[in-house]
Amino acid sequence: MKQNYTLITKQLIVLVILLIGTTNYAQNIRFSFLNAVNTNDGSNDFYEVDILIETNGVADFKLGSGQLYFNYNEAAFGQNIDANNKIEISQANGTLGNGASDGYICGQVNNGFAPIYGGYVINDNTTSKVSWAFTQVFSSSTFTGNNVVSGTRKLIHLKIEYTDVNEEPMIEFEDDNNVIDQVADQFYSACGDDGSGSGNFILADCTDFPGTQFLNAVFDDSDAVLS
Repeated sequence: MKQNYTLITKQLIVLVILLIGTTNYAQNIRFSFLNAVNTNDGSNDFYEVDILIETNGVADFKLGSGQLYFNYNEAAFGQNIDANNKIEISQANGTLGNGASDGYICGQVNNGFAPIYGGYVINDNTTSKVSWAFTQVFSSSTFTGNNVVSGTRKLIHLKIEYTDVNEEPMIEFEDDNNVIDQVADQFYSACGDDGSGSGNFILADCTDFPGTQFLNAVFDDSDAVLS
């Protein structure tokens, strides 16, 4: 009986270790909002907010490509805001990694002052849902330092024109994989060299030198609400 008890104890210890290891794989990244505000350009009203990114249990890393989905209130903004030119997503030519600490990651340039990210695409997924995607242009070897860290950093700036400013914007991330397949799994760490170009202008090769895919990202909508 003692031997059986010892065997069971060892098996339980192994099971606990396996469970701990499995939990570690659940670590990922986190997205949130900041500085939600209504603005007016003298003629039209807009909802504006910064989109933030940070690590959530993983080590700091260089960002690769990604895609986000947003839900919005049709009563406030109308339907199909991209098709109707009601949405603008910008990165304000951020210079993060070249001396500035407050730039937008997607506006970052490498040491050769070439934009690291591009291929920006905005699409209407439904009448009340819009997506934004981007790609990595230059290899991870062309820029130094991790741009996604344990503290929040600005990724992009979101601006949507109202059709009725008196309605609640109800902006939020779409994070339900049952609504959009793999919606929470759309971000990657930076990929490597493809052998073409030189110095600061080596193109990214995400096929032969891929980055790491982050699964089950965490989305926080709390600061999308207007103050």
